[in-house]
Amino acid sequence: MNINEKNKIVDTMKLYYGNLYSEESIEMLLRDIDSLMDSESKYRKSIKEWMNGKSEITDVTLETLETLELKKGSYDEEQEFEEWSLCAIAKTLDERHPNIPVAALLLSLYEEYPVTLSEIIPIASIPCYADERIVLSDNPVCDIASLDQEAEEWFFLMTDTESAQVHEYQMWQVLTQVASLAPIICMNHELGTCVEMWEDGCYHIIPPEFVEG
Repeated sequence: MNINEKNKIVDTMKLYYGNLYSEESIEMLLRDIDSLMDSESKYRKSIKEWMNGKSEITDVTLETLETLELKKGSYDEEQEFEEWSLCAIAKTLDERHPNIPVAALLLSLYEEYPVTLSEIIPIASIPCYADERIVLSDNPVCDIASLDQEAEEWFFLMTDTESAQVHEYQMWQVLTQVASLAPIICMNHELGTCVEMWEDGCYHIIPPEFVEG
């Protein structure tokens, strides 16, 4: 990705999503999607179309895990199979300005980690709150995840988190950083549930009735 492309992506991200993504988040995203702009990347054309304000974006589709499993056995040739769609994912992230770069990043990660990303993609756009260090660190640690009873949203915190460090994010920004939380967050939980990292290095689910007030 050349300098002009980098600048164009940053400017477009700020224009469309500046109210949601901080400059640091955009810089991290730029680093992550750098390889997606290689000449041989299947995502390059779509990202360039997004950069240039095209209303029609070339879609990229990948077979879901369920489809791949079905195709291992016998199936009806007329059967319809589910696919992940770049444009569909982008629209869930931002309906007005479909977020093609993030959707491309998620699909590229799906190609590497299909099980984990199959859990993250469906909830990628859900708002949550997190310590900025979890989202922006190269070696993130999340000590506590709490499904707040009043806000009815997830909070992802560290043991020393201060209120000024907590900001709103989309779920993908947290779960791609702390992938081990993805299968837990995808479960159905009661409001007030906490997920804590214990000394054994594993996350433990604490039901609301056992959470200290």
